[in-house]
Amino acid sequence: MTESLNIEIAIAKYDVELILVKYPQQWAEIQDMLGKAYCERIRGDWVKNGEKAVKAFEKALKVYTREEFPQKWASIQNSLATIYSDLGAIDEANTELAISCCKKALPVYTREKFPAEWVMVLTNLGAAYRKRKQGEPVENLKIAISSYQAALEEHIYQCFKAGLEEHTYEDFLGNLEEFLEDWAGLQNNLGNVYRDLAKEEGTNNLEQVFYYFNQALEVYSCESYPLDWAMVQNNLAFTYYQQGNINQAFACFRLSLKICTPTALPTDCLQYGGNFGDKALAVGRWTEAIEGYDFAIKAIEQIRAWSHSDIRRQQILQGTIEVYEKMVQACIKAGQIDKAFEYSERSRFKRLVDLMASYNLSQGEEIPPKVQELLQQYEELQRQIDQERQSHKLESQLKLADGSITLGQLMTPSWRLPQLVEVFLSCCETNLGIPSLTDDILTLSTGFLCAGARSVVSSLWLIDDLATALFSIFSYQQQQEGRNRPEALQKAQIQLREFTKLDLNKIFQEVEAREKLLIVNRKKYPSDSIEYQQWELEYNMYTKLNRQIKKIENSTQQFPFSDPHYWAAFICHGLR
Repeated sequence: MTESLNIEIAIAKYDVELILVKYPQQWAEIQDMLGKAYCERIRGDWVKNGEKAVKAFEKALKVYTREEFPQKWASIQNSLATIYSDLGAIDEANTELAISCCKKALPVYTREKFPAEWVMVLTNLGAAYRKRKQGEPVENLKIAISSYQAALEEHIYQCFKAGLEEHTYEDFLGNLEEFLEDWAGLQNNLGNVYRDLAKEEGTNNLEQVFYYFNQALEVYSCESYPLDWAMVQNNLAFTYYQQGNINQAFACFRLSLKICTPTALPTDCLQYGGNFGDKALAVGRWTEAIEGYDFAIKAIEQIRAWSHSDIRRQQILQGTIEVYEKMVQACIKAGQIDKAFEYSERSRFKRLVDLMASYNLSQGEEIPPKVQELLQQYEELQRQIDQERQSHKLESQLKLADGSITLGQLMTPSWRLPQLVEVFLSCCETNLGIPSLTDDILTLSTGFLCAGARSVVSSLWLIDDLATALFSIFSYQQQQEGRNRPEALQKAQIQLREFTKLDLNKIFQEVEAREKLLIVNRKKYPSDSIEYQQWELEYNMYTKLNRQIKKIENSTQQFPFSDPHYWAAFICHGLR
């Protein structure tokens, strides 16, 4: 967290345009530092950060030319190569730019004058050629291998040379630890490239793959380098899978997930768990697929829980919907229908969260492209709904004292209620939709969430008025005691289920007293006045409750609301 904050401070500090003519070197140095800060930045979109870093480095190159500042020029070329290599996943042209930058830097960072920098550039060059899509795949991989091997040979040579020059054994050991870490990284890189080559040329290269990964594990122990150790285990899992040794592959996936757990390292857990699930699903090992995807989904939900930004939560889930879908597929294949329904619901609510992103319209923020697409789909659904209204006059709406609110209004971007914290839809069937049209997504409950409400309590079927009134009281009492909304809802359901006839005595007295007061207030106004009608409306409601209470008191049932019909209809959506 501290490192991230320092980077943000650096960006704010260095993002200034000094007078280029008056202070050219200082200006270029600031641009160089700004570029490096964007490279290491955690906040924001990594693609945009990379593009900003490129722009900063390109500005620095206006001053740091090869002729006047060759070392600075070569250093920036190497930095650009790293960024372009990463951005190659977005656009293949960036991979070619990465290769070009490496080739520009090598004539300056020669092996004789700058051996450490030469190794660094060759490592970047190997990474770029491994990712390259243009040209012959085998040829690209062989160039990557030769680059990594040359870097490894020079690295070993420099280590022995440094050892001979050190004055003390302690100094040698200090440098040796750093050397071994870099050495293990190159071994892992070579293992990955040979594995790619094995896919192109057959399994003959797998022996070299295992050799290099095992070499890396000589340094990357579980105790000293747990993250790197887990990474190599994941790489070994792919290799064993490629070899056809499925059981050993799954064993390695499990080892990587012992370190990269959903709570400790959710980002890595999402990757490794997803890999495990995908490979198991591909060979029909449904139980193992469920195991892997379970890790991945727990990691997704942990990452989302740690995020304090609604937009960030939406971005996380937008890219991970397929994990839920694959989990549902694996559960169905394994015959675990209950689990399939559970993860299907999680997937369904993911799309609900995407729709809720339209809330940001009221904040003046840019709508993510995915949400724009969903809004366009909604317009088409709205057209279909309008057609249905012509033949079905059961339009979803809330009848209010002075009008009504329809689902169409709530889902329209012009309706925004950003200050709405919680909605309690105490009327009946407020969480039912038309599945044939909307996959049961567009309901009154969904509508309020899209309009800006942070949480909505709604019902699944026709519910008793008195039971609803009691449930709402219990629910708010539980929240006042510090419980979050889902916990409060569960506790309120239990209270309602265990509510007895004796508990009705106090409520009956309060309702009866309120009913008498309403009669008095109603008589103060003419029967055709608005005020009279308002008091009449409330009086009728209390009269109805009073009749229900008396009916319960005359019954023989000690727990009048124990049947699930009374308490199980309520569900909670949104934020806790």
